[in-house]
Amino acid sequence: MIDIAVTVTSIDRIALALERLAQIQSAARFSFQLTFGGIMPTYKADKPDFDFNLVLGAVDSEGNVISDAPIPTGHTLTVTSDNAAAFAVTQDAADPKLVHAHVGGPNPDSTPSQANVTANLFDPVGTLVATGAAQVTVTVGDPASITNIAVNLPTA
Repeated sequence: MIDIAVTVTSIDRIALALERLAQIQSAARFSFQLTFGGIMPTYKADKPDFDFNLVLGAVDSEGNVISDAPIPTGHTLTVTSDNAAAFAVTQDAADPKLVHAHVGGPNPDSTPSQANVTANLFDPVGTLVATGAAQVTVTVGDPASITNIAVNLPTA
């Protein structure tokens, strides 16, 4: 007979490890794909802030398609922009699949600016499970006021 001292702390650690294992096994039944759509969107700089949703497309272990899968328990979904001056993104605190977007502006010389928006899904141990990306272009907005008029007459 072997005596093993078991404390509440060890039971908590064992329970936590079993819970993580169950989450990993549960998530392993699915394959995920994050999609933003096909065509690169172009926004004018004066477009008001707007929201958009991240969609997790998944297939279960039997091949059944899940068109908008929930974020699996213990997983983390992140979204970032590599050029917040052109296009900034912030995830909603209550719903990580909801993203608040702010259209910035074009480059200082008025040429279109671009941002790459990337979404990543990580499992409970931090392994990347799926990724999706889209490129956004921002152009000059519509005229809000006329600042001058130039009269360019041809020379004789």
